[in-house]
Formats: sequence, C-alpha cells, structure tokens
Amino acid sequence: MSPMTPLIRSASLSGYAELARALGLQPNTLMRRVGLNPLHLDDPETPIRVSAARQLLELSALEAGIEDF
Repeated sequence: MSPMTPLIRSASLSGYAELARALGLQPNTLMRRVGLNPLHLDDPETPIRVSAARQLLELSALEAGIEDF
C-alpha cells in the first residue's frame, strides 16, 4: 500500500495571485514550477498537494525577497 499524499483545498491559496502580482512576481509561472495548475485557483474546492503549496510560498518569498511572504 502506498502512502497517501497530504492534500488541502486550493482555497488555502486565496489571494495568492493578486499578492504575487503586486510584488512583481509571475504567479502562474511560479505555480507551474512547483507542479500546480494555475486554473486550480478558480475552484476553491480543488485538492492540491500540501507540499506544492508550501513550495510555492517558499519560492515566492525567495523570489520577492520577502521572508514572511
């Protein structure tokens, strides 16, 4: 039996794209880099991997130069 992948609702990234753009980032590009489809933000009930959401926020903080992104 394979271990289950921890998932969360895409609603956890609500407001992400707007904030990223306001900081001069390309949210769709960053999402794709961590394996997330930007269209997942259109439906807050879409399950996404916890690890991908974490990677997205860490990468965005690094790219924006804002530690507490």
